[in-house]
Amino acid sequence: MLGLVTAPLAVAAATGLALLMAAAAVAYLRHGDPLAQALPAAVPALMAVSCAGTAAVAG
Repeated sequence: MLGLVTAPLAVAAATGLALLMAAAAVAYLRHGDPLAQALPAAVPALMAVSCAGTAAVAG
């Protein structure tokens, strides 16, 4: 909730979430799962990157 008040904290939180979800997607793919099973981890990663970029530009 503090990320709504301070932009640097929002950027840090979104970046951490993006790294976590990207690592999960990579783990799915390294395990041999098809790309369709990695999408539930990849989509939130992309959304977190978007959130981090928006928060960084906003302030």
